[in-house]
Amino acid sequence: MVEGIEDQWSYYLPESQMQAYHDSMANSYVGIGVTVARLEDGSGFEVQRGEPGSPAQKSGIMPMDVVIGVDGVMVPDVGMDAAIDMVAGEQGTDVKLTVLRDETRMEVVVTRDLVLVEVAYGKMVSDKIGYVHITNFDSRCAQESIAAVESLLEQGAQALIFDVRFNPGGYRHELVK
Repeated sequence: MVEGIEDQWSYYLPESQMQAYHDSMANSYVGIGVTVARLEDGSGFEVQRGEPGSPAQKSGIMPMDVVIGVDGVMVPDVGMDAAIDMVAGEQGTDVKLTVLRDETRMEVVVTRDLVLVEVAYGKMVSDKIGYVHITNFDSRCAQESIAAVESLLEQGAQALIFDVRFNPGGYRHELVK
């Protein structure tokens, strides 16, 4: 039926994936608040970025840390996907990560919580030019983008650069605002 409407943007989403879809469109989820990259050798995953104020950041997890174990189970023993799924869980529960930082191995306990993904931010790139990065057009995009622009104007920006590279889209009403 979906193919019959011949719309490239329409697709079928099974019920089992609906909650994850709604969570991603809300720019919030329950977890520890990190973006990770899988290590090619399968030994773990490297923290690329932590959301500001996230449970991971509050627990001392830093970019470049490599997670090699979750709750006492080593990543190679269960595989990447299973290990990443093990990090997810219910709000208020703890997950114990085995982390390598440089050559030092440590155990870090992180309490899962609601993570709000930063949708837009701004910074001055010169004394008169502001830069606004917009990650997606999902929930809170308009609010955060407007706040970033207003802040840059208050800082003296006379021109703005809007960066929407790699932005997968989102809600039309957020973009219009």
